[in-house]
Amino acid sequence: MKNKEELFKDLFLPLQNEALGFAMHLTRSKAAADDLFQETALKAFDKIEQFNPESNAKAWFFTIMRNLFINEYRKKSRSPITAFEDYKLDDHKMEENDQYAIEKKGFEAVVSDEVREALLALDESNLTVFLLYAVHNFPYKEIAAITDIPLGTIKSSINRTKGKLKLSLQELAEREYGISESI
Repeated sequence: MKNKEELFKDLFLPLQNEALGFAMHLTRSKAAADDLFQETALKAFDKIEQFNPESNAKAWFFTIMRNLFINEYRKKSRSPITAFEDYKLDDHKMEENDQYAIEKKGFEAVVSDEVREALLALDESNLTVFLLYAVHNFPYKEIAAITDIPLGTIKSSINRTKGKLKLSLQELAEREYGISESI
């Protein structure tokens, strides 16, 4: 078996861009996303001997990230001064153009402006599940494990989200691509 450093470099460093995108989705703040990614990388490196090389490295890394995010939320929610919304306060501190640029950067390689707007209109839990499915290509079972949501709920959420996106993007499909409802 490879040593700890080589295994980490081979398995987890290639995930950096995707993991930073997921961290940005969770935190809605560039600084918090960078911190969350860094914490996740440190924890993954520290616990790499627990990683099963036959399992999905991306799912393992994303699960660590999600758990760290939730633990930080719980810690902040117990504090008398801060709460979960502190993560979201950075949105308001940033200039609007900076926030738009960060959100656009996260989706620009994958979707058009219209699709990005339709995705950002989804509620938070459905967006997270759908991004893990459509952008990060996780199978349903791994999404359920990462999010700690039952498999049936994951399937329903993705199906409902597809339907919502279909409705909101139907005009774009007809106008830009000649795809009609009857096809």
